[in-house]
Amino acid sequence: MKFHLLSRRWFLKKTSVGTLSLGGMMSQLLGSQGSTVSDVPTADREDFVAALADTLIPTAEGYPGYRRLERYGITTEVLAGLQGLEQQEFNVFNAASREFFSGKSFLDLGEAERTEFLQWVAGSLPTGSFAPVDSAIAPERLVEVLGDEDLETVQKVFRLVRLRVFTVFYQNFPEHKVPRDGRKIPVLAAGDQHQIINPNTSELVTGWDVANFPGPLSWAEEEERRAKWMKIHWHSD
Repeated sequence: MKFHLLSRRWFLKKTSVGTLSLGGMMSQLLGSQGSTVSDVPTADREDFVAALADTLIPTAEGYPGYRRLERYGITTEVLAGLQGLEQQEFNVFNAASREFFSGKSFLDLGEAERTEFLQWVAGSLPTGSFAPVDSAIAPERLVEVLGDEDLETVQKVFRLVRLRVFTVFYQNFPEHKVPRDGRKIPVLAAGDQHQIINPNTSELVTGWDVANFPGPLSWAEEEERRAKWMKIHWHSD
């Protein structure tokens, strides 16, 4: 099954390999103008991650995105890998949009507004972090309004949450684990002599399906490919 999504969010998935490090991300920005959102109300971590993830991987007609896996606990799984982020950092990000959207926090924004705010954040990261972004807000303006410290926090949260969301989703949650017994040995189907392990099923559309990745080959598929290449080029020795 193939899925296609043409959306303004495409840029959020286009990132270079060398931009995962958080160190020095603010070195090219202006000096601090003072913090404006550090003293903010608490943001619910689960609601926040769910809203940001749904913006990154939206659910639309013909595109089963992040939200459809919520009933399987995908946000809980994402949060399990974000324990290094402090509650205050979530709070700062959630409140940062208030300075640009008439006092509305990130959780209060509509879908289009959340996307626009993430575009601004992506556009404030060092050149090469993402594909070029047409942002209505220049990085200098974000620094002026939020201050160095809070903008750095917003960037950190965005990058870590985004990375974790894509990792969990495209590693095929919730069909990402091979069943194992008490000795950690994979549990094979009755009569399986080939030990072909693929946790993906046709019962649920997951990240692998969205990416059109079938997973490890079945034994029948291996034999089919072996026969194909033997016809093309084969040496008995």
